Amino acid sequence: MFSKNKKVFKVDGMHCNHCAKKIEEGLLNVNMDKVKVNLSKGEVIVQSKEKIDENLVKDVITELGFVYKGEV
Repeated sequence: MFSKNKKVFKVDGMHCNHCAKKIEEGLLNVNMDKVKVNLSKGEVIVQSKEKIDENLVKDVITELGFVYKGEV
């Protein structure tokens, strides 16, 4: 169900598990169904039952103080 609604985004400024949790919680609060952060790659993987709004993801990430670099 999720495979077609999965996107990976490049994000700069994530350095620790606290950063990862902040992004995960922020994106889950805007109705993303699953969020995983890969700190070593600087990536955020988002899955949703609905179409993923890239602008919404960008807005959440930047509002949290991280640098959104686009979809991988």
